Amino acid sequence: MLTTKPPLLSLRHLLLHPPLPLTSPKHIHSTPPPHLARPTRPKAKPDEKPETPEELQRSLHGSVQAHRCLVLLDSPAPISTFPARHSTQIQRELQLRLTKLGGIVNFAFYGNAPPTTTPISPSSPSSSSSSKGEEEAVSAVAYTPLGGRLTLPSITLPTLPSTLQTLEAHISGSSLLQPETQTNIDILVCTHGARDCRCGDTGGKVYAALREAVPKVQAEMEAEGKGGVRVPKIRVGEVAHVGGHKYAANVLIYPYGEWLGLITPSHVPELLSSIIKLHSKTPGGIKPLGRDDPLDIMPEHWRGRMGLGKEEMVEMMEEYRRASKIASH
Repeated sequence: MLTTKPPLLSLRHLLLHPPLPLTSPKHIHSTPPPHLARPTRPKAKPDEKPETPEELQRSLHGSVQAHRCLVLLDSPAPISTFPARHSTQIQRELQLRLTKLGGIVNFAFYGNAPPTTTPISPSSPSSSSSSKGEEEAVSAVAYTPLGGRLTLPSITLPTLPSTLQTLEAHISGSSLLQPETQTNIDILVCTHGARDCRCGDTGGKVYAALREAVPKVQAEMEAEGKGGVRVPKIRVGEVAHVGGHKYAANVLIYPYGEWLGLITPSHVPELLSSIIKLHSKTPGGIKPLGRDDPLDIMPEHWRGRMGLGKEEMVEMMEEYRRASKIASH
């Protein structure tokens, strides 16, 4: 059997088309490099000027995604260790089904787990599941304008249908406000630094300032509580990307449903004072705020409110400014 020898390459061909070395980047990077969780910031367009503080302030109001429900899945790791994009199967499935009901599904961390310096891998399974074959399960808390606060102790893929039924009833207001709705306040700060460095920097500082200030404020209130002062239970947590990096630090206050932006550590005393004053004005206990409730928590930093559309948020701010202008004359 005759075999054909490969043609000999001429010296001219070898000079014009040299073979690739074994150390060529084409060989080294035959697979994509692993994702690294590090602070990033979107690059500005060549002809784009950074917004001034005044421009940011004007665009702040009504910048919240309209929603009728917020579900916060408990994360065992700080949000500051998340990669730029993080999701789990339960989060994706739940978000898919809740979108048509006006729901947002996110992650929150409340400092009840030891901090880790290793970022969560975007390709890893849910941090709620441990060994291979173990069913993913996660606890969560949900907030709606009519139902208030709802604790979901365990969500799994098989129980998603029943969880959705519970959430639908909660959104419609057919389930009663739970007692903890009227006593528990969650203050959540976006610290998702790998998504945008402004959230990691300013958000991280505001989160740290709140963690330090809240126990002191509550201790003072409890000391005064002997005279009948009602003391809310305030919990501070981190929340993953909520949109509006340029408004960092973004702060969410639930079950009130308020979203604030452009918060700095220097605003923390005023923020806590506003929340406590609002709490003292509602003898029936804490409840979600609606369209007819005033802007009592730092209105100049108000981004929006759960249960309202963008136009309603903008109208509320215009009404507030008109009333403030009249009151100043």
